[in-house]
Amino acid sequence: MFAGFSKFKKRPDLAFFLYLILALAVFLEGYYIFQLGRNIKIFDLGYADTLKYQGIEFITPSPTPANFSSPVVPTRPPELSPQPFESINEQIQNSDFDPKILPRRPDKQFNFVYYYQCDPAIANVKLPDGCNFCQASCGPTTVAMILASFIDDSWNPLNVADLYRQMKRSGDQYGYLGCSGSYMEAARKILSQYFRTTGYIFANNAGYRVEEVRDDLREFLENGYYIFALTRFKAGGHFIWIVDVDDQGNVWAYDSYYGGGRLVPLNENLYYPYPLYRVAFAFKKP
Repeated sequence: MFAGFSKFKKRPDLAFFLYLILALAVFLEGYYIFQLGRNIKIFDLGYADTLKYQGIEFITPSPTPANFSSPVVPTRPPELSPQPFESINEQIQNSDFDPKILPRRPDKQFNFVYYYQCDPAIANVKLPDGCNFCQASCGPTTVAMILASFIDDSWNPLNVADLYRQMKRSGDQYGYLGCSGSYMEAARKILSQYFRTTGYIFANNAGYRVEEVRDDLREFLENGYYIFALTRFKAGGHFIWIVDVDDQGNVWAYDSYYGGGRLVPLNENLYYPYPLYRVAFAFKKP
């Protein structure tokens, strides 16, 4: 064995060639795992901090980018507007929105609480780790809509953001809330305290088109669940609360940003091929 190994010392060119082959093999294996992670959908009704397929971890929840590519950070803490959260209703009533173009879900009525992250009452309030609510708060604002609709109407984006702050102070990395947005797992941890939540029902960093996931979404919705989803628009990642998928495959959601000034729920298919659906979990009352 040692005699054979000594031949490599005498032939450095051969050793280099073998190392090159080894490096190429490692690269190809890594690329295979990457592609596997992009194309495998996961159905897991258990709790999962990370996503795995056949023992391979292919995605770890990461912060959702802010909706704006170049957010403007306030130079000083802004003062809260005296305008209440209900001001969004006034914006809807006084907007030039034509309900004939963008109707409410025609055969179902949803009367959940809606919060607009750019509402003047909260738009310029700074987030714990930078930027403001209008720029990067789709995560806590969506959580606030859910909690206010099902648990207690005293929940709002401000006190939900404080939950993120407390989470980070306790040492939980998922408590980040700033210019890069927020973590999917933070929302799931908060909602898990009040709802029966599933694991991630699909995952793809690049994102699935609606036709690739609508049957999966509908399956959970028809069994009494709602969907908390991380989507991707051209401007970056965005959280939405999916409440229905109709017979035509339209996805109807409470959207804290794109729903502003419009009747909710919003038909997300209006932006096709966006949004792309990256990660989602389902939840319902116990």
